[in-house]
Amino acid sequence: MHSAIAHRLFTFILVLVLGVVSTTALADFSGYWKGTWSSSNVPASGRVEATVTQNGSSISGSLSVFDDPNCSIPVINVPLTGTVIGNTASFNAQSTDPCTAGEAIRLVFTNGTISGDTLTGSYENQYYDFGWVYWDHGIFNLNRVCCTINASSGSGGSILPSGAITLAPGENQGFSISPDPGYAVADVIVNNVSQGPVSTYTFTNVQSNGTITATFKQDCCTITAIAGEGGSIIPSGTVSVTYGTNQTFTIVPDSGYIIEDVIVDNVSQGALRSYLFTNTVTNHTITATFTKRVALPFLPIILED
Repeated sequence: MHSAIAHRLFTFILVLVLGVVSTTALADFSGYWKGTWSSSNVPASGRVEATVTQNGSSISGSLSVFDDPNCSIPVINVPLTGTVIGNTASFNAQSTDPCTAGEAIRLVFTNGTISGDTLTGSYENQYYDFGWVYWDHGIFNLNRVCCTINASSGSGGSILPSGAITLAPGENQGFSISPDPGYAVADVIVNNVSQGPVSTYTFTNVQSNGTITATFKQDCCTITAIAGEGGSIIPSGTVSVTYGTNQTFTIVPDSGYIIEDVIVDNVSQGALRSYLFTNTVTNHTITATFTKRVALPFLPIILED
């Protein structure tokens, strides 16, 4: 490619003739494409990158061209739009030249053949000088680089971002896993491998497709119920309670004992025979203490005459 690539205003028109695709089918151009151009006119070559989104016959995305020997500043992420008709796709992109105040240029990519994720063909470089003027020609080789991460979550929480996340090769992508109230993270599975109940996960230096799935479980609150000597509390021990529900505890003294106190979360509630936790959303403790019943001394009754 000639320095005209780096002139002030340029237009890329890519006409990709796909010899292996049926004329009645729309060629699939979606994805991230990365490859090289090589001039047949002058000893020059460089890199080409394109991100393409396709919706039926409509195409949008961005185009980048690197390594023009006459302009050290690459053209980065030029917006492109275009259409696919049968086996032919046309892309148009415009930008202001980063190096000089030059004329519009045009690149025509022809004889492109797509095979799986490989696209090869030839290009012709033209610039506008009271009409399109031939300047250079060469070949191009592009590979579709798959960098899509599909993120999903089960009921009871969410993962952000979610859905199909498209990345360029080498990029990083973080995810945040958040349970709903009453739930906890059960597991995070990345590319079919368990990562445990983590709250975040980051893909680094992405070079291929990936998946991440978050699962959740109901988060049971626990109430620890303890009874001291001289009685019991029912139920006792570590009691699991479903988030947002109620739980009643009954305090029963042994024979010869009375209830001394019921302490809930380190706060005295008095000598209660029962206690109700309502709308349980956190862990709690309840402790019952007892004391021996004091027998009153027998006092004889003396009758006076």
